[in-house]
Amino acid sequence: MVLVNACVIGAYWHKDRLRGASNFVKYVILPFIGGGATLFLWCQLSAMAKIVGFSWLALGLILLGVKTKGFKEMPPEMDFSEEA
Repeated sequence: MVLVNACVIGAYWHKDRLRGASNFVKYVILPFIGGGATLFLWCQLSAMAKIVGFSWLALGLILLGVKTKGFKEMPPEMDFSEEA
């Protein structure tokens, strides 16, 4: 989540150059606060929680690598539509 907040700053403030007071608050201040809060919460996690979390991340990346044949193909699209 820290990187998501950093990407918001990079995309809207730096790349798209959305300037002004309201855009500064929306695209710099709030993502900075959100990233700081996420980082703070990460530091409060136990070692076991971090191990489980990074293991889950590693498993997901391995499965994604298999599905995309070594990241050579686009990942399959997810369908969230409800079926009757």
